[in-house]
Amino acid sequence: MTAGAERRSLRGMSDSTWMQPTLFLLPGFVLMAAILVFLRLRLRAKIAPLEQALDGGQAETTGVLAPKLSGRFRDREASFRLTPGGKNHPRRFVVRLGCKGGPVFEIRREDLGAKLAKKLHLMTDVEIGDPDLDAKLVFSSKEPDALVRLMSAAEARGAVAALLLELGVDRLTSGWECLVAEHVRYGDADLDPPRVRQVLERMEIVARTLVQV
Repeated sequence: MTAGAERRSLRGMSDSTWMQPTLFLLPGFVLMAAILVFLRLRLRAKIAPLEQALDGGQAETTGVLAPKLSGRFRDREASFRLTPGGKNHPRRFVVRLGCKGGPVFEIRREDLGAKLAKKLHLMTDVEIGDPDLDAKLVFSSKEPDALVRLMSAAEARGAVAALLLELGVDRLTSGWECLVAEHVRYGDADLDPPRVRQVLERMEIVARTLVQV
């Protein structure tokens, strides 16, 4: 075999060796892309009816894998986001409502994780003076006095109780000029438009009271 023929033969073998893993991986890439497209369409279909919960039923949907539906609620910016779950993290449904002013806080139900976090001093628990809510919820803030003043308002206290004990919200937080209500491992009932509007109504009460404390 001549030197030229030998080089062509080696080049052909190299091209063949390079093509083998490429051909093997290509179906996997195609399958992954199809799964992502299916997941995105499925989540967009789930979140689309929630425009009924917004003022005027008008909203804009954005986002690739975690669709976000944005609009207005009682002159405030409002949005919903669905995050797909995975092996190491659960799916989430997040409701945001614009809110300026007030203390930064986190309120969650008193579950096993919260109890463990308190024991490890990873979470503070502010006593608000309501025995029933203090037993069922964990209140955390670097501005505890302001949080206590917020929860001393009967309307805000009732709204917080409804959100976390009746409407399925797992965590309510304030910060970055918005209130955030988070549903972890959400179900179909959590995405019912009238129920979501009730969540927004209670959040609006809290947002309105926040600027007064």
